[in-house]
Amino acid sequence: MAPKAASSSTQSQTGALPVDLSISAQVEKIREGAPATDLIKVLLQRIAIDVSQFVRDVHSSSQIYFRARVVYDCIQDIIRKVDSSAELEWDAFDIYTGTIPILERILLDFYASHRKESRDHLPPATGVDIAFIFITAWDYDRKMLEKVFNDLATERFLKMSPEVKIHLEASRHVPRSTDDINTLRALSTFFLANKLAERDIIQQRGGKLLSEVRRAIHGIIAKATKSPTSTETSRIVIMTLMLAYIPFALLSGDEVTPDWKDYLRSSLVWEALQRLVDNLTKHLSSQGPTVDDIETEWEKVKDILLKLTATSIDTNAEILELLKLAARIRRPFHGRSVELIRMLYFLDGYSKRDQKATRHRKDFKLVLDDTITSLESAQKAVSDVKSITLTADEYKKQETELRDVLRKVEETFSTFGIANQWSDKESSYNEAAKIDDSHLTAMRQRLGLAA
Repeated sequence: MAPKAASSSTQSQTGALPVDLSISAQVEKIREGAPATDLIKVLLQRIAIDVSQFVRDVHSSSQIYFRARVVYDCIQDIIRKVDSSAELEWDAFDIYTGTIPILERILLDFYASHRKESRDHLPPATGVDIAFIFITAWDYDRKMLEKVFNDLATERFLKMSPEVKIHLEASRHVPRSTDDINTLRALSTFFLANKLAERDIIQQRGGKLLSEVRRAIHGIIAKATKSPTSTETSRIVIMTLMLAYIPFALLSGDEVTPDWKDYLRSSLVWEALQRLVDNLTKHLSSQGPTVDDIETEWEKVKDILLKLTATSIDTNAEILELLKLAARIRRPFHGRSVELIRMLYFLDGYSKRDQKATRHRKDFKLVLDDTITSLESAQKAVSDVKSITLTADEYKKQETELRDVLRKVEETFSTFGIANQWSDKESSYNEAAKIDDSHLTAMRQRLGLAA
C-alpha cells in the first residue's frame, strides 16, 4: 500500500487550530504596504501565481512563503512605528531599511528559473537524458529551498521582533519531510502499478533480478516512510528511487527507440541497479554504506544508464556538466540551451556506437568544452529574469554566441555522416528560441515592465 499523503494544513504556533498555509490562502492576506515595499508585494503576488502550478515541494514552498510574508508584515509595523513616533526611532529605521533589500533578493531568487512542467513528483518518461535533467532540477530546487530557509533565519530578520523570531526559527523538518512523503507516495503508486515482468529484461534463465529490485524498492519506501530519516538520507532515497524509475518507466512506455529499450533491458543496467538498491537498504538498516558511499554508487549507475561507461575518449564529465547547467540557465536562454544539450547528448551516444563517428570523438570533446563555456556565459548573463530584454546588448551577445555553438553542432552532424538529420534538430532549436523570447515577453507584459 502506498503511504498516505499529508494534509496541507499545519498547527498554529500556539498549537490551537490548524492554519491553512497554502500559498493561495496566504496571498489573500497580503496587505497594502508602504511604497518602499512595493517590490516585495509584487514578488509575493507573482510567486503565488508561479508556485500554484507546482506539484512537488508544496509544503516547503508554502512555509517559506509564510515566513517571507511574516517579515513583510513586520516591516509594515516598523515603518508605521517610525512614521507615528515623535521621537527619533533610528534603530527601527535601521532595521526595516536594512531588511527590505535582503528580502527582495531572497524573493527574486526563489524559483527564479522555473518550468512548471518540471515540478511534478515523477520524471518524464520520454528519455534517459530528460529524466536526469529532471532529477538534477529536483535536487537544485531542494538545495535552493534549504538555502532560503537559512537566509530567512539570519540575525537581520530574527531581531525584527520576538514573534518574527519564533516563526523564522520554527522547524523546517516537518514541511520538508511532508514533501518527501508525498514524493515517496507518488513513486510507490508508480512501482505498485508497473507491470514490467522478468521476461522483459535480459538475464539468466529463471532469474529473478527484476523481482529482487522491485522487492528492495518497496522495502526502501516502507522504511523511509515509517521511520524518520535525516534530510540527506531522504534526499538520496528519493534520488535512488527516481533513478530506478527510469528503466521501469521507459521499458513500459513507447517513448524511446528500440535500441534504447534493448540497452535498458540489459543485465548491465539491472545488476548495477540491484547493487545500488541493496546498498541503500543496508544503509537504512545501519549496516554499512554511508550516504556518501550511496551517492558515489548512484553516480556510477547514472553513468551506466546514460551509456557513459564505454568509450576510449571520456566525455563523462562534460555531459554531466551540461545536464547540470540546464537547471541554472534562465529565460530567455533556457530553452535553446536545453536543445543544444539534447543534440550533444544524441551525438555523444551516436559516436560511441558508430565506428566511423568514433574517430572524431576528440574533436567532439572540444565542441562539448566550447558549449559548456558558452552556456556558463548564458547562465551568468541573466541573474534576474526581469532585468533582461530582447533589445539589450547582452541578449544580442549571448544569442549570437549560442548561434555560433549551433553552427559547430551542425558541423559535427556533418562530420559524423548524419547531416540528413540536422534539419529537424535545427527546427527544434529555433522553436525553443521562439518560446524563450515569447515567454520572456509575456512575463514582462504580465508584470507591466518596459519592453
